[in-house]
Amino acid sequence: DIQTKRNEYKDAVKFALRSGLPLKAYKIMVESRVTDPTLLESVISALTECGEYKEIGELYSFVGRKKESIENFVKGKDYSRAVEIAKTHFPNQVSSLEVAWADHLISINQHATAIEHYI
Repeated sequence: DIQTKRNEYKDAVKFALRSGLPLKAYKIMVESRVTDPTLLESVISALTECGEYKEIGELYSFVGRKKESIENFVKGKDYSRAVEIAKTHFPNQVSSLEVAWADHLISINQHATAIEHYI
């Protein structure tokens, strides 16, 4: 039954966390569509310790916490994903995200690409 399967996935996520495998825990959560809030916070905490901000952004997006999702995509330098979410949920933030993206590109010497995001 569905509840049994869901509990098996939760146990698998917990086991991955206890084993020091936060990326595996993340993958199980997303693939099995586990949305348990306590488990979510545990996985996010473990991913934060590893600096895996893109994955945190995906988890927050998955559970509908778009603001936190954008913040973590920016921390992870995944401006494309941050802008994509902002266009739908926070259109007033798109311009500032594009500028931040361009600034990031300048910092890594991708000047030609950066110009597109300043316009």
